Amino acid sequence: MIKQERASRTRAALITAAAEKFADGGYAGTALRSITRAAGMSTGALTFHFPSKGALADAVVEEAQAVLRPTVGEVLRSPGAARDAVRDLVTVLVRLLHDDVLVRAAARLELEGSEGERNWSDEWYPELLRLTERAWRENRGRPAADGPEPLAALAALFVRSAGPLFRQRLDAAPVGAGRGGPEGTATELALDEHLRLWAVMCRLLLPLNDGVPD
Repeated sequence: MIKQERASRTRAALITAAAEKFADGGYAGTALRSITRAAGMSTGALTFHFPSKGALADAVVEEAQAVLRPTVGEVLRSPGAARDAVRDLVTVLVRLLHDDVLVRAAARLELEGSEGERNWSDEWYPELLRLTERAWRENRGRPAADGPEPLAALAALFVRSAGPLFRQRLDAAPVGAGRGGPEGTATELALDEHLRLWAVMCRLLLPLNDGVPD
């Protein structure tokens, strides 16, 4: 039991360190030795749990999906119109990209094409597509797009663009201003701007008589 607990802690530490490094440097820009140094582990400990860099990337994505799952589920269980659920799902995904290093790392791994087999969007894009299909039916084709698939693609593009935006703002921030993660003023402003823009897009893409709150 003690060995199992120790192994579990070691694995978790490696995944956390890998997420931080992948989020910061991307898949190609992250060396395994930098992960082991950050975790305070040996190379042997890493290879015992993860036989390849791709397997480690998959583990990071799997943990990110575990973070996403209850949040996505909460949005899907909320009563109301599908267009409101589309708005809320995109909003919570963007906030998670800002707040959670596992989610940021998983998004970057997918964007840059890691050697892993898992994608973070597998946890939310099918649900987003189903919601846009519902919104299309509920509003009799009123959404300002050529169909539910383009509407879902636009919403997904908005989500995926948030990660690079936060990194860009973080890189531009003064030295010492939130360098440990995107909690600094620069990225908080970027988050606010991104969500305000999403509110405007909702009005244009999903027009209804009831207004979308700012």
